[in-house]
Order: sequence, then structure tokens, then C-alpha cells
Amino acid sequence: PVIAGVGAEVFNLYDGMNVASGAYSVSQGHHTVATGDYSVAQGHWTMATGMASKASGLLAMATGNYSAADGTRTLASKNNCHAEGDTTKATAPSAHSEGNETVASGNVSHAEGWKTKATGIASHAEGEGTIAAGRGQTAMGRWNVSDTSSKLLVGIGTSDTARKNGFKVSSTGQGYFASDVYANDSKKLATEEFVTTSIENKQDKITDTLILADAITGARY
Repeated sequence: PVIAGVGAEVFNLYDGMNVASGAYSVSQGHHTVATGDYSVAQGHWTMATGMASKASGLLAMATGNYSAADGTRTLASKNNCHAEGDTTKATAPSAHSEGNETVASGNVSHAEGWKTKATGIASHAEGEGTIAAGRGQTAMGRWNVSDTSSKLLVGIGTSDTARKNGFKVSSTGQGYFASDVYANDSKKLATEEFVTTSIENKQDKITDTLILADAITGARY
């Protein structure tokens, strides 16, 4: 077979062979390549080219030093990163990607779940289709709107083309809700606008009552 994509030239070069060319490297399984010193490649069509790297499973590639790629079509391309699951990518130093079709491309970032992306430094994306693009940001839920300024995002979207945030916390600690907020599952919390309007309405009613009483009794207030 002809392998295309990252590392294709290495796979095709050693087509039909297991190769352990790195110092103290290990190649096990079928068509596995371990060219990095102290590296391990095992399974089927796996490649470990980084120093002390490990690739196991099917079409797993660990090209970063001290990196690990486990599962199916996983890629760990930078130093000290880890990709596991199915079609996951860890493409930044010390990044970790797991689940299905997840990408951790920010330094020391973490992506988990399905189709999540952690692109910000030290960011964390979890759930379904979430994006954590800000530094130190956490995105959870489903299909949130990308926002680099917030620190916490909870998505309530339904697809990549129908993204929506249900809740977010700004970098200064302010919370924003997309709809009403309830306490004890039933008590609706009033907004500042609602309270202000209610007070103004009550003041207007009191004034109208005093004016009416003044007109009837002739009293002065």
C-alpha cells in the first residue's frame, strides 16, 4: 500500500519491512518503523521517529521527542506531547489530545471528546465540537462560539454552522447567560433592568396615589 500524509516518505521507503534503526529502538508488528533512538513502534503501519518516542496501534505517528501516539491515525508531532484515540492530533509541545477527531495545537493544551480543538496556550476543550482559543481558557458543552477573551465558555450549539454560547465568564469574572437564570430549579432570578423597572413603576404608582388622595381630601404632602 502507498501511505500519504505526514511521514509518508518514511513509510513508503520501508514498505514491507519492520525497521528498528534507532539506537536501542524496538519495532514490532507489521510494517512498523522505529528510527528514533530509544523509540518503540508497534502494531500496523506505525512510526516512531522522535527520540524515546512511542507509536502503537494503526497508522500512529510519534515524530516529536519523548512523544506518544496511540490508537488509530493519531499524530504526536512535538516534544513531550501525546495523542490517543481515533484521528487525534497533538501538535504543540506538551499538548494532549484524546477521543475522536480532536486537536491540541496550543502549548500545554488539552483536547478531549469529539471534534474539539484546544488552540490557546494552556487551554482545555472538552465535549462536542468545542473550541478553546484563549490562553488558559476552558470550553465545554457543544459547539461554542470561539472567544479568545473569555476564561470559561459553555456551548449549547448544535453543529459547526450553528454555534452558540449558553454561558461565559469574562477575564474580569463577569458572568453572561444567554437566557434566564434560575435558583433551586424554579425561582427565576431578576435582572438589574427588571428590578430597576419594578422600582420605578412602584414609585410612579405611589406618586399617582398621593396625587389622587390630594385631589380628594385636599391634603398636602
